[in-house]
Amino acid sequence: MSLQALVSYSVSIQNYTEDDCQIAFHATTNSFMQTIRLVHIFFCTLGTISSSLFIYVLLNSSSKNLHRNLRISLASLAFAALIACLQLDFIAFYHLILTLTSENACDSMYEARKCAMLRFPVVLSIYATLCGIIVLAIERTIATLKYKTYETNGSRSVGLILVTGQWGVCIIVAIFSVLLRSDPGYVHYCTAYVSHPRTSVFSLCFMSALEVITLVYFVCK
Repeated sequence: MSLQALVSYSVSIQNYTEDDCQIAFHATTNSFMQTIRLVHIFFCTLGTISSSLFIYVLLNSSSKNLHRNLRISLASLAFAALIACLQLDFIAFYHLILTLTSENACDSMYEARKCAMLRFPVVLSIYATLCGIIVLAIERTIATLKYKTYETNGSRSVGLILVTGQWGVCIIVAIFSVLLRSDPGYVHYCTAYVSHPRTSVFSLCFMSALEVITLVYFVCK
């Protein structure tokens, strides 16, 4: 398959039929899928609580033994996890309630653009986690290279600049990614947008570019 064909590929359908409605209805109402949703809700709720507690600990005086820039970087990673867990929890609850209250099989068909927007916070948190790990590595590298003064006099601006850059880049990339996903039409199941074929190439290229930049940075240092 050529790159152009891969990038232009869409998982949405323009005009759905009664058969499509029945497929979507079965996919969202069968007992296996309902069980997955309940498990999904359980683990996302657990992740939300864990991320919140971790952020609280990092901001609390009990973590003062950690360098403030390290705490900023770790809090940024935890915040990304919190966003993902909250949004995935919302999606699972929303679809569960919609499934239980739906009277028409065609109500199980989801507008593709709405799905793309619904998953924007999740996409953002994925990129933020990826960039956050690199930011954490850079911050620790600076701390190692400037070990004589950094741990005692390290400027808070270093952590803030790195984290601000992290989220700025990730927001732009996530918006671009969602725009690529915003097909007209409908999908049988909203989670099809987790690994949308149109953005899989873009995501892989972005991650590879970040890894190469990080590698070059460490080699040069």
